[in-house]
Amino acid sequence: TKCFNSALADTKGELFFSGYEYNPITKKPEAFYCVKQFAEFNHLSEGIKKGEDMGIVITKVDIEKLNNMVTQREGMGETGQAYLVGNDKLLRTDFFVNKEEFNTINSLKNKKKVESMSITKALEKKTGTHFIVDPNGKEVLSYFSPISMFGHTWVLVAEIQTTEMFAP
Repeated sequence: TKCFNSALADTKGELFFSGYEYNPITKKPEAFYCVKQFAEFNHLSEGIKKGEDMGIVITKVDIEKLNNMVTQREGMGETGQAYLVGNDKLLRTDFFVNKEEFNTINSLKNKKKVESMSITKALEKKTGTHFIVDPNGKEVLSYFSPISMFGHTWVLVAEIQTTEMFAP
């Protein structure tokens, strides 16, 4: 409703993002874009003049498609994974390694935050690569980078376990 209300009060046609939320009815995470639509020309038969409000357009974000893009497996080996984390440290995509525990539904529904040095540094708007212990307790080579999303900083992390990386 915040997304809708923001678009309803808007006078410029800006795009608003609802953020990710767990929906207890569908039992899935959901996110929406909302924008007020203004008349591009006069609609005389309806009594609407150019520039007047036509309504609010609400589009549901295809979270599964975003998850599939981030978690593609090509070149990732057995333990490689990439994932997105919001500025609230809740997952926006699922882990590949230990997906049963680290997934968007569990994170958003139970407010299960994901913590690592990579996430902390990226939220400080830093980018880099280092060796750390990941949220699964495994030593990994971790790449991290901040991503700006509607005025918030999200984190992109890509990791591979060192046992696989240094294997003969």
